[in-house]
Amino acid sequence: MKKILDAEIVVSPPAQPETSWPGRIEKAAVAVFAGLLPGKITAASAHADRYGDLTAEVGLAGAISGSLSMCCSSAAGMNIASRMLGVPQPSEEQIRAGLGELAHRIARTIRKEAAGPSSECQLSPPIIASNDDDACNPLAENYLIVFEFQGFPIWIRFSLYR
Repeated sequence: MKKILDAEIVVSPPAQPETSWPGRIEKAAVAVFAGLLPGKITAASAHADRYGDLTAEVGLAGAISGSLSMCCSSAAGMNIASRMLGVPQPSEEQIRAGLGELAHRIARTIRKEAAGPSSECQLSPPIIASNDDDACNPLAENYLIVFEFQGFPIWIRFSLYR
């Protein structure tokens, strides 16, 4: 276990190699959560086998082409926004904005790590939606990491288009 800022990071089993796509995604997610949110990040428990009901999605175009989706439950979204803003009852708009900001920062971190800080890779503004479909794009390389933040499962899907 290691301490990064105010976040307690517990990763077991060991993290993916940082040069693999799952490793890059995991590294970016942990860095963004640890930098913005005080709280505990752990490996997902066995119950984390279904996506939540909110999704924040960011598209990538250029040197890296694909999309990043961060999914969580409404309760997780409320917990995240509450911690980000320091308010006990964030509004629906604040929850959506908080999730969008996290997804955008994770995508930006992956872009910087994988394509370089001055690459020709653009990020779309985040789109926030209620989940009604958890299917991945069959024409893309799809990667999924799952972890828990403060006991809430968080799913990050990354679809890489070739």
